[in-house]
Amino acid sequence: QQSKHEQESPKIVGDEKIKETITEPAVNSTTQQSDPGNSAVIQLEANIDDTTPEILAYTMEKLLSQPNCLDVWIQPILMKKGRAAHTLHCLCRNEGGEEEEQNINNERKTTTISKLLSIIFKETTTLGVRVRRDIERASIDRFFVHKVKVTEDEGHFVNVKVGFYQDMSEKVITSISPEFEDCKKVAISANIPLKTVMDRARSAIQESDLY
Repeated sequence: QQSKHEQESPKIVGDEKIKETITEPAVNSTTQQSDPGNSAVIQLEANIDDTTPEILAYTMEKLLSQPNCLDVWIQPILMKKGRAAHTLHCLCRNEGGEEEEQNINNERKTTTISKLLSIIFKETTTLGVRVRRDIERASIDRFFVHKVKVTEDEGHFVNVKVGFYQDMSEKVITSISPEFEDCKKVAISANIPLKTVMDRARSAIQESDLY
C-alpha cells in the first residue's frame, strides 16, 4: 500500500527521465524552467553616482519583476574626480526579434528593452544606458521542486530550484537553491534559524529520488 505522500505526488512536469514517485522527505511536485544551452541575451549598463542604496535596491526589484529580465546586479566603481559610484547591470532575453532593433525611443512599440530602459531612467539619475546586444550565454537546465517539507508541522514547506546538466546519458545535479522568501517565512513561523531551514530543504532534495 502506498503512503499518503506517494499517492499525492504528481508526475514530474517537463522531464520524464527524473523519477515520478518521490519518497520521504516529502517533495510534492516539480515544474521545468527551461532555458538551457547557448543563447543570445542583452545587457544594459548604467553608471550611477548620486543615489541611495534604497533607490538602487528598489530599482533592482522593479527590473526583476519584468517577465524577460534574467538578472540584475550592482557593481561598485570609482569615477573621475574620485567619486564613488555604482554600475547597474541588467540582463534580459532578446524577445521580439526585429522589433527590438527599432529605435528605443519609439513609444509606439513597447519592447523588452524599452520597458527596462523606462524603469532605469525613471527610477535613477543616470543620463545614459549602454545596450550590449548578442551576448552569448551558456546555461544549464533547471526545475523547481514544490512544497519541500522542512519541519514536522503542517504548512512548513519551501520551494527549491535545482540545476542540472546532461553528462553523456546521465543527468548530473549541480546546484540546489531553496527559495529565500519561503525559507524566511518558515524560519519566522517555526522560530528556527534560517540556515537550518535551508539546510533541511537541501537535504530533502539530496535524500529524495531526484538526486
